[in-house]
Formats: sequence, C-alpha cells, structure tokens
Amino acid sequence: MYSVEKFQGVNLVKHFDYFLFFAVLILSGIGIVVVKSASLVMPNGADGSRMAMVQVAAMVLGIVAALVLSSIDYQYYKNFSFILYLGSLMLLVLVLIFGTGEQFGSKSWLNIAGITVQPSELAKISFVFVVAYYLEKINESEEKIKPIALLAVFAAIPIGLVLLQPDMGTALVFIFIFCIMVYVAGLSYKYIAIGFLSSIPVFLLSWFYLLEDYQKNRIIGLFKPESGSTTYTFNVLRSIMAIGSGRLYGQGLFQGTLTQSASVPVKESDFIFSVIGEELGFIGSVAVVLLLTLIIIRCLYIAKTARDKFGSYVVSGICGMYAFHFIENTGMSIGLLPVTGIPLPFISQGGTSLLASFIAIGVVLSVSMRRKKALFEDE
Repeated sequence: MYSVEKFQGVNLVKHFDYFLFFAVLILSGIGIVVVKSASLVMPNGADGSRMAMVQVAAMVLGIVAALVLSSIDYQYYKNFSFILYLGSLMLLVLVLIFGTGEQFGSKSWLNIAGITVQPSELAKISFVFVVAYYLEKINESEEKIKPIALLAVFAAIPIGLVLLQPDMGTALVFIFIFCIMVYVAGLSYKYIAIGFLSSIPVFLLSWFYLLEDYQKNRIIGLFKPESGSTTYTFNVLRSIMAIGSGRLYGQGLFQGTLTQSASVPVKESDFIFSVIGEELGFIGSVAVVLLLTLIIIRCLYIAKTARDKFGSYVVSGICGMYAFHFIENTGMSIGLLPVTGIPLPFISQGGTSLLASFIAIGVVLSVSMRRKKALFEDE
C-alpha cells in the first residue's frame, strides 16, 4: 500500500520522467519547424508570420506549466477538479454567446484582450479530472446508481455545450476520453450497455438537428472521396497528393510543391501531416508517428503503475485524448477518417491546443514521479 505521505518527500530530479518529457520536447520542436514551413505561403495572401511566433510562445509557456504541475502531487488537483470543471463550463457558455470562428464552421474561440483562446481544449483536462473523481467514487462505494448517474450528467454537459458550437470533432474527443476511462475503471457492462443505448437518440438528434450540412458531408465524403463532390473531399484528395509526393525522403523543408503553393487547405493545423509527408517524406512521417506512439505507450505504462486509481484514471483519460487526436488527424489526412478539424498533438498550429497538451503532460509527469515503482529504483 502506497500512502500519500510516503511520496510527500519525493526526489523530483531522481523520479522525473525524462524519457516522456524529452520525447514531447522533440515532437514540439518538429512542430514549430513544420508550422513555420506551413505558414510561409498562406491562401489569399494572408500573413502567416505570426503563427510560428505564437507556437514558440505557447511552447515556452507550456514547458514552464508542465514543470510546475509535475512538481505538485496530483492528488491536490482532485480537490480543485470541480472548480476547474465549473470554470471550463463558464467558458464554454461564453463562447456560445461571444465566440468567434464561424468562418471555420463553429464558434469555438474567445478573443480575450487580443489573445484568441479555444476553451474546449482546456475543458478536456477538467473533464478528465471530474470523470476520474467519480470513477474512483464508484469503485469505492457500494451504492453504484447515484454516482454513475452523476457521472453521466457531468460528462454530458460539456459534450452538449461543444456540440452546440457546433464542433463535432471536439465532442468526439470528449466521448472517446470518457469511453477509455470507463473501460479502464472496469465499470459493469450492464451500465455501459445502458449508456450506449441511451446515447443513440442523442446521436440521432444531433445528426438531424445539430450538425450542419458540411459536417454531414465530411462523414459521407469519407466513403466516396474520389467523387470530389464537396470542398471537403477535394481537400482530402489534395492532402493525399501532398503526402504521396513526398515519397521516401521528402522534397525538403520549405520546398513542398503543393504545401508551399497554398494548394493544401488549413495546412498549418488540420492538415499539418500533409506538410510532414510532402517535405519530410515517409522517413519523417514515420519518425513523427513513432514519437507519438512512444508517448502514448509511455502514458499507458504510467497509468498501469500509478499509485492509486485516481492517478490511473487521469492518465488513461489524457492518453485517450492524445490517441484520438493522433489517430483522427493522421487518418483524415490520408482519407481513412472523416475530416473533423482535430489538431495533431504538439505539432499543429494553435497556442491553446499546444498549451493544453503541455498542461496535460505536466499532470502525467506528476503521476509518473509518484508511481508505485520509481523510474530508477528496483523497489
């Protein structure tokens, strides 16, 4: 049994997970270079010079945040989980009223003193804390119905607010995180079945009344990408062409034929993987995929060896978040999954997304440093 007191005096330097931290730093460094390349030539003569600067600033701020958060025992975050949750709900409501971004298909951004923030990215982390809190309660309590009902309600509220933006892709991230955490917690299959059946009417209502035509076309176009009948299938085909043209070694940084001619849409974020494929080739693409895979595997190991269930659930949720972003972004770039506008973790342009990813890593590092078995110890 590993008590909280045993880890109060943890040696932060000795127990720090250097492998995970440096893997994230390398991936983020690649991301800054690729974003710089993607923003050199923007459609309609737009100025992309600010994008790389924002990315660097977000990375620096994210590193500081990750190091600070890693030094704090993650059990303390449990005490503030509801405050963070309520704060994120307030931001999600505000974005429905004052949000911008309709030109991208959804009101997902808040402009605060000239700084653009995407609340849903930060809400994912508070969502993980609240779900982990209730899953721990469910496992500790003999009474299951009430905490499960509360869990369902607290999980449904942010998902519903994100769908109202409407942002189907981000809503799917929340749902995937929830499913992963419930699976890891070992919740009875009868409750999972009830939850699945009760969600069917919600998905049907969303399809007919919440999702816009362009969002439906993204899903429909997945099965007929060659038709080119919509802008979105055309965009996917351009992304596939760019990745294929990179061949084995790529055309070289800042030398992509399609990406540097602004032929690939939203290449700095949604289709950033097409820039990697065209300019760094198969070798560069595999390197990025390998780094992301190693980060996810490392997170899974940390979740497995966490000192308590709360830590295990939190890391599992964060791992699910990274995995969904990774699989969905690369999948949509090569035409295997519908286009949802999900960024590639630590690489896609977006200050809020990058900062949120580093905050999440800080929490994972906190759990890792206080695991049952320290990184450099036999006992």
